[in-house]
Amino acid sequence: MISFSLKCENNHQFEGWFRSSSDYEDQVKKGLISCPTCNNKKISKALMAPAVRSSKKLDKKTVNQKAADNLRVSEKRAVAGDYDIRQALRNFRSYVEKNCENVGENFASEARLISKGKAKNRNIYGKVSSKDAEDLKDEGIEVTAIPWIKDDA
Repeated sequence: MISFSLKCENNHQFEGWFRSSSDYEDQVKKGLISCPTCNNKKISKALMAPAVRSSKKLDKKTVNQKAADNLRVSEKRAVAGDYDIRQALRNFRSYVEKNCENVGENFASEARLISKGKAKNRNIYGKVSSKDAEDLKDEGIEVTAIPWIKDDA
């Protein structure tokens, strides 16, 4: 896997992982990559610092200090990653609310009607118990649970 630093045309920066450089190029051309902050699909690679190993010998104290420094940087990235995940979930929620119909508590019955061709084929979302979700899956109806975070979370 290759990690690229990416940015959208609004200059929001984020990280993406790809199988290869050509995989990244294909996904950009197809518009499959979007900014987790603003949903913009005009994405380019951002400037990255290469990971280069030094041939210089380091003493044990220097190695330990570098490891501690890396751990602190890693901890900061985890916090930023948490924010990025929350922002992506907020964007996803916004997308679902704009592009799908909220059927509320009737999700399971409406999903069955759509599956049987007895209701208009459309994207829906709503609430369903875990038992009903398992029953739907057993019936061959795709169901996905999405963490629905609040805007202020």
